[in-house]
Amino acid sequence: MTDVEIGSPAQRAGISRGDVILQVNRRAVTSPREADRALDAVPSGGTAFLLILRNGQQNFVTVRKE
Repeated sequence: MTDVEIGSPAQRAGISRGDVILQVNRRAVTSPREADRALDAVPSGGTAFLLILRNGQQNFVTVRKE
């Protein structure tokens, strides 16, 4: 992530600048554009499960889309 908007679902889920999204809903993504498309496919009010890479460690986070 190059930027995380204050008060956004991503920020509330604990995503930080510099995190790398590896998967969206258990599907691998290889670019920020691909991650954006996968997140756009999640309906409003839906939940996305992300696998992120932060400081060499992989972590799962849940993001509720508004």
